[in-house]
Amino acid sequence: MRIAINLRQFFQGKIGGMENYVRNVAAGLSGHALTIWVHESETENVRAFAPAARIVGVSHETGSAEIRRAVVPGAFDVFFCPLLVLEPLVVDIPCAVMMPDIQHEIHPEFFEPGILEWRRANYAPTARNADALFTLSHHAKQTIVDAYHADPEKIHVVHLDADDRFREPANSPPPEFPEPYLFFPANFWPHKNHENVLRALALTEGVHLVLSGAPDGWERVRSLAAALGLTERVHYAGYVDRAQVPGLYRRSAALLFATQFEGFGIPILEAFHCGTPVITSDRGSCVEVAGDAAILVDPFSPESIAAGIRRILNEAGLREELNARAAARIPEFSWARAVEGTQAVLERIRHVRKQPAQVEEWPRIGIVTPAFQMAHFLEETIQSVIGQGYPHLDYVVCDGGSSDGTVEILKKYEGRLRWVSESDGGQAAAINKGWHMTSGDVFAYLNADDTYLPGALETIARHFRALPNHGLIYGEAYHVEVNGKRIDRYPTRSFQFDALAEQCFICQPAAFLSRDAFAQAGMMNAGLRFALDYDLWFRVAREHRVHKVDEYLATSRMHSDNKTLANRRLVYQEIIAAVKTHYGYVPYEWLQGYACYLLDRKDQFFDRSKPSLLSHTLALLLGARHNRGQLRRYGGEWARAMGINTHFEGRWDDGWISRQFVVDLPVAEDQDTLRIAGNHVAPIRDLRLSVDLSGRRIEERAIGTAGPFEWRLSIPDDLRGRTLQVAITSNRTWRPVRGGDYRRLSCVISTLEACSS
Repeated sequence: MRIAINLRQFFQGKIGGMENYVRNVAAGLSGHALTIWVHESETENVRAFAPAARIVGVSHETGSAEIRRAVVPGAFDVFFCPLLVLEPLVVDIPCAVMMPDIQHEIHPEFFEPGILEWRRANYAPTARNADALFTLSHHAKQTIVDAYHADPEKIHVVHLDADDRFREPANSPPPEFPEPYLFFPANFWPHKNHENVLRALALTEGVHLVLSGAPDGWERVRSLAAALGLTERVHYAGYVDRAQVPGLYRRSAALLFATQFEGFGIPILEAFHCGTPVITSDRGSCVEVAGDAAILVDPFSPESIAAGIRRILNEAGLREELNARAAARIPEFSWARAVEGTQAVLERIRHVRKQPAQVEEWPRIGIVTPAFQMAHFLEETIQSVIGQGYPHLDYVVCDGGSSDGTVEILKKYEGRLRWVSESDGGQAAAINKGWHMTSGDVFAYLNADDTYLPGALETIARHFRALPNHGLIYGEAYHVEVNGKRIDRYPTRSFQFDALAEQCFICQPAAFLSRDAFAQAGMMNAGLRFALDYDLWFRVAREHRVHKVDEYLATSRMHSDNKTLANRRLVYQEIIAAVKTHYGYVPYEWLQGYACYLLDRKDQFFDRSKPSLLSHTLALLLGARHNRGQLRRYGGEWARAMGINTHFEGRWDDGWISRQFVVDLPVAEDQDTLRIAGNHVAPIRDLRLSVDLSGRRIEERAIGTAGPFEWRLSIPDDLRGRTLQVAITSNRTWRPVRGGDYRRLSCVISTLEACSS
């Protein structure tokens, strides 16, 4: 198998027991073709346990986007995330995740607000989107099923094991500590329960406590030890070399592992292999691992923990009895079994990816129109909805208390729609209220100045029937004038999550969501006035599949009362803030547009700005402000826009390419044709273009006359069914300059797609 593995969150010595899991499973999968993404600082650490894998180092800022672009059909057979969640949350190939536990749902008080927010934003969609979930215990599996209503059939319990070094004789002496001591190997996280362990130690005499783990939190624990008078009895070993850890176990009087919560509890097995008695919690997965081979204590009671310590120190024959029971449990756990189970599941989802349920009935569509003082457009909007003739429609108009005749219009259509007219909190609040008032599997909102085109609802229903596992499906749309006359096509394009940061290519009235996806994304953000649609697309697309269809579904009316045209400064500010929130970075395209507006105050639709040297300079300054820490990346975008970088191999938003355009294109087995459409509008008389597929030249021809062109090129049989690198190379470029455009340009490429002949 070709397995893509995301270890971007692997940091040696800082991820607790999951480090053992990652090391052993990655090593066990080494017979497959592995590509592993890691933080650039961890490449050598990961190479040490996965020497045959292709290791790709990525940065914190761009790593997630790089993985998203790489994990595409044809490039890999499966995608595996061994550390907690899917990243990205939506991929187009079979995917599996190790979710060791959902501690944050049971003990949210243990987490800082930012971490808790991240977990709640990622765990539930991971449980929903993954083809397979691994977890570490049956206890953890049941909590995942209960919390996320996950399908128990796709959750697989993988028990861990101790590393081989715990089976071997000690070959590296451990650090020296006063004996007898209890050993507690754990990072200083709240659920590890150091506070109650120290209070229990204070209730005993004659025994020391040795702690190990990453240093974060040690000062807090040391302060508590001092307050309890335990300074001379509590010792911190730090991050102990792995070869020395077995010796620390063997010299100890017992493992003290009375934690409040564990996904598994691998120190229990490590102690078993070292012949070390175990004191552990009487609940959760610790009981599942320890069985009857440990002293079980109440982790919330220092008295109970202290009683367990006294038993180990004073009860004759107890140590030998526990060790005998532990020896009987050891064979139940093995890394070989863990790897075999993991491989079997990956093979299963590779060949039998779960197919979405087939929906035979037409879905019910709930639509809400938010309105306020829009009587002059509202009736046309209403008629475009109820005139669809769609049989399973639930239509609601939520008016904000208009005084312009809106209510009179609504009364005319009673019985064909439902409506309410009352004060509300604005457009977002009205849409959210409408969602609660409507029913159905599909949800959409249509503003009071936009319209659906004939057949739109039947078309979108047909697509949702075919793609019921998608969260958002959108189509083509037209910009229209006040009187409904078409202006131009809305600049829609096929969906790519990264490209969405650079341009809002989803036309809101032509977009339809699954009802659940809208709710799971958090509904409309009532704190936004202008970029609320754009912000919603980010949140939905992050967790759900998105698909573009080719049919024209709606019109978007452009007029002076349109709030996005009348408030361009606020629009840009909200867009920039939203993009930065979801991507951590603001692309050059938005900052250049904002710079142009600040200089000439044009609405950027009816009256567009022309980029100038001044606007490029201002955009550079805005980038320095909004993208601190990522100036190298932004500087590259700025240089490409200025034409300084002549090696630009992308395609600008307006379709222009430079000397060479290179892009990865997934090609299905049944797609035998490459369709390229564009426009030759440059003052180049002898323009010639060549096309290469993954390094193989398949076409070269002259574009003799100015104007549109379209090619349909045959894709060789041996190149189908995988992702190809398409390179379109031009023999010449030109630089407009006088129009304020400093790019080196060749021609416009409007369409590049694989299709069936």
